[in-house]
Amino acid sequence: MKPSLWLAEEQEVFIQGSSGQIQAGLSQYSGASKGVLVCHPHPLHEGTMFNKVVTTVVQAGRQNQLTTVRFNYRGVGDSQGEFDHATGEAQDALSVGHWMLQSLGCKQVELVGFSFGACIAFNIQNELPGSHCIMLCPSVDRMHFNAGTHRQKTAVIQAENDEIVDTRSVQAWVQRQNNIQLKWVSGASHFFHGQLLPLKKILIELISD
Repeated sequence: MKPSLWLAEEQEVFIQGSSGQIQAGLSQYSGASKGVLVCHPHPLHEGTMFNKVVTTVVQAGRQNQLTTVRFNYRGVGDSQGEFDHATGEAQDALSVGHWMLQSLGCKQVELVGFSFGACIAFNIQNELPGSHCIMLCPSVDRMHFNAGTHRQKTAVIQAENDEIVDTRSVQAWVQRQNNIQLKWVSGASHFFHGQLLPLKKILIELISD
């Protein structure tokens, strides 16, 4: 990968997953007991951990001085394996989350996912100790979101003018759940073109809550 894609003080690491090595970017703060795990958008639609929305999430985590990890699903970048229709990708996220708990000293793992990654984050949240699950533009019409309990502090950040995810479906889905907070980014498209700063402000507030 181009060096410019990595943030200053971000370290490339490789984590063992069920399908081989997982490429990840680690921004570590010593003494931080809470970590942020970021799940990127759809790997078959050019989604990688270097997506600009994912990078914005990492910057928000760093601003809150939390250890933050983003990673590539199997078959993306230098991660081994092949696309597995969200099942294997969820296993990859869990492998990274458990690594954060066991190797980085994290006591909690906050999950943040964008689009496809929002579903991954939501579906694994009960398998990792944490205080937040934050979903950006979740693909509620295209993917399966596990029924049942979710974290008390779960939030959706939705782009107002999303051209990929139907905003009405997201709003209706949130209304059917219990205690999920919905925040809108006015005038934003799915990839938050020109709206990354307002998005970052919301993320900083939610992550630090």
